[in-house]
Amino acid sequence: FSSAATHRIGAFSSRSTSARATIHDEWWESRKAANRARAQGQPLPPGTLDEQQMALPLDESSVAQALTEFAQSDYTSIMYNFFGSRADQGRRYDHWRGIFDSAWLDGRTIGVELRPPFDEKKKALLERLAMYLRARFPQERISILSVHRDGQDIY
Repeated sequence: FSSAATHRIGAFSSRSTSARATIHDEWWESRKAANRARAQGQPLPPGTLDEQQMALPLDESSVAQALTEFAQSDYTSIMYNFFGSRADQGRRYDHWRGIFDSAWLDGRTIGVELRPPFDEKKKALLERLAMYLRARFPQERISILSVHRDGQDIY
């Protein structure tokens, strides 16, 4: 993007979100429990995360926070361990730069470029990321743009 409204996330704060390091995993488990309850016509289980608990304002620091939460998740660790080298088994990331070469915010579009080896399974990873970012920014109609060697995909 060359728009003046585009904000490179590289300038975003790199503060740790360790107090909520597993918010993605909590959200995923809560989502699965809520879907099961709805399918069975039952009330939502206690502790289910709702839209208000997940919502963040769409700005640079919140996008960096959400990407970092995603990077810190068990899901990302499992994906890396599956596609990464044996020397890096068990690796976890404490910042979004661990899995993204770059990220940016352009209006309501969040752009990312995955690092190897994550680009090996980019579709599954980016679909999960898109679901998570939409849960974190439910008040906005956001698009997720993935730039890769073969072009770009929008989620």
